[in-house]
Amino acid sequence: MKSFYSPAAFTVALMLLMGIPYAGLAQAEPSAAIGGRIINAETARPVIGASVAMSGVAESTFTDIEGTFRIRVDPGEYEIEITAPGYKPFLLTEVLVESGEPADVRIPLEPSAEGVIETAESEDDLATPGGIEEIVVTATARQANEAFALVERQNADVVKDTVSSEFFKKAPDSDVGEIVRRLAAVNVQDDFVFVRGLGSRYSTAVLNGSRLPSPNPNVRVVPLDLFPADFVESLAIIKTYSPNLQGDFAGGLVDINLKPYPTDFTWKIGMKVGGNTQTTFQDFRTYDTAREAPDFFGIDTSRGLPGVFGDERITITSQEQSALFAGALRNIWSPKTITAPINSGINFEIGDSFDDWGYAFTALWENKYETIPDEIQRQFQNASTPPNQADPVLGEDFVYNSSTFSTRLGGILTAGWDINETNRLSTRVLYQRLTNDTVLEGTGFRRQNEEITLNTTRLEYQKEDLTFGQVSGEHILGETIEFEWRSAFGRTTLDRPDVRTTAYESTVANPIPVYARTAGSGTRIWLDVTEKLSDSQGDFAFPFEVWDSMEARFHLGGAFTWRDRESSLRRFLFRPVNTSDVELLRMEPEAFLNEEKVATGFTNFFEETAPQDSFSASEQIIAGYAMLELPIVEDFLRFSGGVRGENSVIDITFFRQDLQGEEQTRSLVNLNPMPAANLIWTPYEDMNVRGAYSRTVSRPEFRELSPILFPEPFGLRTVVGNPNLVQSTIDSFDLRWDWFFTGLELASASAFYKRIEDPIERIVVSLASTPATSFDNSESAWLFGFEAELRKDFSFVADELEDLMIFLNASWIKSEATRGERQGGETSNLDASRELQGQAPFVVNTTVQYAHDDLGVFRLLYNTKGETLAELGATGLPNIFEARRDQLDFVWTNDLDLGDWPVTVKFAVENLLNDRYLWTQDDTVQRRFETGLTFSLAGSYRF
Repeated sequence: MKSFYSPAAFTVALMLLMGIPYAGLAQAEPSAAIGGRIINAETARPVIGASVAMSGVAESTFTDIEGTFRIRVDPGEYEIEITAPGYKPFLLTEVLVESGEPADVRIPLEPSAEGVIETAESEDDLATPGGIEEIVVTATARQANEAFALVERQNADVVKDTVSSEFFKKAPDSDVGEIVRRLAAVNVQDDFVFVRGLGSRYSTAVLNGSRLPSPNPNVRVVPLDLFPADFVESLAIIKTYSPNLQGDFAGGLVDINLKPYPTDFTWKIGMKVGGNTQTTFQDFRTYDTAREAPDFFGIDTSRGLPGVFGDERITITSQEQSALFAGALRNIWSPKTITAPINSGINFEIGDSFDDWGYAFTALWENKYETIPDEIQRQFQNASTPPNQADPVLGEDFVYNSSTFSTRLGGILTAGWDINETNRLSTRVLYQRLTNDTVLEGTGFRRQNEEITLNTTRLEYQKEDLTFGQVSGEHILGETIEFEWRSAFGRTTLDRPDVRTTAYESTVANPIPVYARTAGSGTRIWLDVTEKLSDSQGDFAFPFEVWDSMEARFHLGGAFTWRDRESSLRRFLFRPVNTSDVELLRMEPEAFLNEEKVATGFTNFFEETAPQDSFSASEQIIAGYAMLELPIVEDFLRFSGGVRGENSVIDITFFRQDLQGEEQTRSLVNLNPMPAANLIWTPYEDMNVRGAYSRTVSRPEFRELSPILFPEPFGLRTVVGNPNLVQSTIDSFDLRWDWFFTGLELASASAFYKRIEDPIERIVVSLASTPATSFDNSESAWLFGFEAELRKDFSFVADELEDLMIFLNASWIKSEATRGERQGGETSNLDASRELQGQAPFVVNTTVQYAHDDLGVFRLLYNTKGETLAELGATGLPNIFEARRDQLDFVWTNDLDLGDWPVTVKFAVENLLNDRYLWTQDDTVQRRFETGLTFSLAGSYRF
């Protein structure tokens, strides 16, 4: 329905115009450079105006507003001396700068009134408790090594877990959704994050601090597979709330930071190939026009609704007119078989920095073939009267085979301008497109007529677009006041154009399938969802001195968010009316679902679109906050806290479910004070104990409120919203202990408790005798849990095992939700108390790593979580549980010198155990499938 060329072509062209022309200019610059960042070792804040002098370089430089510096040099070995008022001078020796890749150093300065020079000559000297973090002088970018991520975690005011791009390189994961499942108390379902046992609706994501609109209309949080690992510099899961953060999360805030520009001219090209044990070089189902250029690159030019249909529901007055409309649609209904080739991808990076500005441009394209054979899909019904008496029976029993061809096309442009050492401007532009082209074929029966076997086929194409632009600034006003601001605009679209469904039926007496005139057969559907979002925030920080000349900070800030969504669905139906020609109806649907048969009257064609197939919604949030960062006892005890106020207004317009229904508008207006308090105790310089309290909210999402339906094939459930939902309120209590015993090692333990009023949960309801997924508020819920984390090498066993490390995190969670007397109707039969929907009782992640100077880095990664209440049963239906599943992955990475070609190689095997995905209902399999083992080999060359 929407063309790729707007806004996608404009965005990609803008990136190319801004990024590529500078490549030739950059090549004239010197062949080496060194840059880095200097921070306060106790607060992790940037040190501004620090002097950076290098041996053999005539002029020194100074750090900017982010504490960063950059010096162009010839390749060689240097010493760097850093001095700043109020800090110990620091001398770093044996810094090796090589040609072709910028050197990058990280130096936390120790505050001191004394002028003692500390000298570090190796990484071992730097990775000591309370000392300087590990420095990698040959590769990484800002925040790009694991030690730096731990320093940020140690000095943060909130509880958060961080990983950097250095971690990404050593994992088999290709996107953010796969990466975050390695973190403590985190699991991912269908690419949406669950943190500390709370479902995806209690979590959200931000990109460099700005909210993101979701391209998926069924969920509020952005699907994390939207962000390739190659685009991301660092990632944090923030688990406790602070007033300068948005107040509508309770589980976790996924903070994604895009790659910045490099310190010197660099460009890199990479390629990736892969396959799957149950897909590659095996039968793969597709159809005519699919996978053809430009479709192969995720650009659809053949599925849009033809212009003759217009924007309003068509009214057909004659057979000739009906045939005219039918003839405007491509007569493609049936799949064909090919042999699935290997998966492939290519990525490209280029960037440079000059005297006071820099840029980086990254682009990628990937494709993937995936088959899911013999997927069980069962739906249960209640045979009892009244319906809230439990007597579940099997209503639909189907086995599906699916073949999906996926593409990913995207690019990121980042640029920054240092106006002077106290003012910086930055901009980021992101475009990302995901497409999934699926052939779904199922066989089964329905309870209404169990002797009839139905064979259903669906051709479905789905496109998700995300266009995002952000500008931000960092300024120092006067001599001390810090002002940071950002403003972003995002636009997402979800298109499901020309979704085609047919069904054939057979019996034991008549085993040759004949076309079925049942509901859904012969339909062609176009769904178009567009969401726009604007998000802005400004923060003033006022430093001031308190007792013992310690520095405190007072923050004042405000934010404004606006969202608007339009969702429209159009449905068309081909229906044979002449059923006497059985031989014709046994042929492929192209033979009779076409213009010719419509013109002769054999088949009818008409539009089924109803008013309730569309809705519109908007949301406005106005926020203001005040926050205090207060040291109580120097280097021992500090406080951070304050209050945020958010006024939110959600308006949604929809139609009743009957065809002549009236338009309805629902408004939810809430004014919420959101207090937060964080107390950080540092009994030792390498140890923290944190206590935190906060109150946040979880607002109903647009799709959860809207009662529109998207028709699904037999055996699958559709989703219907609930306009009566109300906002949830969450009180959170947290306690965490962290011990950072080296620059790369830590031990951590946490306890947390959450009390939720009006939690929103997923339920299965009866919709015209067919189960559907919906949403409802329970009265209250509580959740209590523990989590632990360990990162440790094995040098305590033997010095030879120093390069062997283990990364272990585990969580245990207990919850209870109470239905309450106010709930009635569909949900009146729900258990009075049970676990919270979506809450996993435990999550375990384990990684064993061996790093060798010549052989590379080897990692074995394991993940599991306990049986989870996936959806609540209503109208007498049992609850649906997702069974425990174990996953084991292997990855090897290494830097190789192939002649004059320095190449980074990564080989990965995912899902070594090939454990099944399983959902049960009333101790019976409700859904089950396997995905096979996935292999990938990637290589990149940096020029």
